[in-house]
Amino acid sequence: MAKVIERVQARYEVQEVQFGKVYKRLEQALVSFVEDLEGLRGAVQRFEEALLELEKGVLKEGALKEEASREGS
Repeated sequence: MAKVIERVQARYEVQEVQFGKVYKRLEQALVSFVEDLEGLRGAVQRFEEALLELEKGVLKEGALKEEASREGS
C-alpha cells in the first residue's frame, strides 16, 4: 500500500512508489478508497458469519456433551 506524501494543486495525490512518484487524481483516489472499504466490509461480514457458525457448533457440541452426561448418569 502506498503512503500519501504530499498533495499537489488540491486536485492530485502524490504517492511515493518504488520507482518514483505517482500522481493520482483525487477522484480516482476516492473511488479506490471506497472500493477498499467495500472489500473490508465484505471481509468483516464473512468473518462475522464464520464466528456465528463456530458459535453454533460450540453450542451444539455443548448440548451434545450435556445430553451424553445426562444419559451416563
